[in-house]
Amino acid sequence: MIESIRRGTRHWNAFYYKISPGVTKLLKEVESDITDEIKNMSCEELSNCYDRDQIARLIRFGDSDLNAFLFSQLPHKTIYGLIDRGKIFNGFRKLEAGLDLISVKKALKNACRDAISSKDFSLEKAHFVREIFLHVAHNSYYWGTFTDFNKGCASILRDSSRPIYLQMHKNCIKTLNNLSFKNKEQADSFRNYLSTITVIQGKEHQLCISNFRKIHRSLIPQIEKAARNILEKNDIDKLVGETFLDAIDDLLYNRKGYINNFCPQKKQKNFKMLLKECAMHIMKIRKIAITDRYLVCDELRQEIVENSLKSMKEFDEEFKIMLNTVPISKDFLSTVRNYNAPYWASTLNIFI
Repeated sequence: MIESIRRGTRHWNAFYYKISPGVTKLLKEVESDITDEIKNMSCEELSNCYDRDQIARLIRFGDSDLNAFLFSQLPHKTIYGLIDRGKIFNGFRKLEAGLDLISVKKALKNACRDAISSKDFSLEKAHFVREIFLHVAHNSYYWGTFTDFNKGCASILRDSSRPIYLQMHKNCIKTLNNLSFKNKEQADSFRNYLSTITVIQGKEHQLCISNFRKIHRSLIPQIEKAARNILEKNDIDKLVGETFLDAIDDLLYNRKGYINNFCPQKKQKNFKMLLKECAMHIMKIRKIAITDRYLVCDELRQEIVENSLKSMKEFDEEFKIMLNTVPISKDFLSTVRNYNAPYWASTLNIFI
């Protein structure tokens, strides 16, 4: 809240305002009081009062003194946020004030071990691992999260990349062979494992893992097998169905062309068709309405929207927003015109 007031209004229909020196002074005093109160808290009190997202916000807006304190108390919870915000090393490869190299190295090693053994593979861990893969793959020439890390810390990441990848691959294969989840945490971990390793480009790990491409692409038949097993079912567990639907959406989301490295070109057409068919089967069996779930993959969204249009006796107005999120194309425009659907481009003089 303090940072929002300090920055002034940024709402699209509001005037920008500049805060007065008096308000600036007051905010600084309030911020100082809050910071002092946090610094007087024990490790247990911090854990009880602040969840993962709240700690991330403290790191984002806190100064180096506060961040150093938080790191000293909760290294396992703060290491990801400090890395993500570039608050461990500065541009001169020197540690930020208040941090010591031994503790940073220990926290990095623990974070890497946790990425290998953790049953809770959260989004922040997934982002951490992706950045490790990119950093190692480009031999430290990649300008990213770990660019300013010194050689000692960089070597920890490099040495950890191979066991992290192999364990993630093993976990994906194991889960795909028997799709079932005890809880949402386990389901989210599987989705994050799969989405993290399937966006790795083909050459990124050949320096660390022999036969990387062969190992990497061994996931494809397992994904296909899992999809076919689901297609044969008339009753699908809610958590399994929704998780695999999200995983399919991630796999087909091809904004950066990662699927070209993960799946051979000659197999892509059949692979995509199978996944789309599986996604629509899940939505049908679980009665998941397209209006209740936003799919990031344009191709998958278009396929499901077209099938929904064909099954409608009369157009549902709630469907209009989803309809208009599909990118324009000749085939899609032909379909919406066929069904007189209120698509934003249907009256334009194109693709006629």
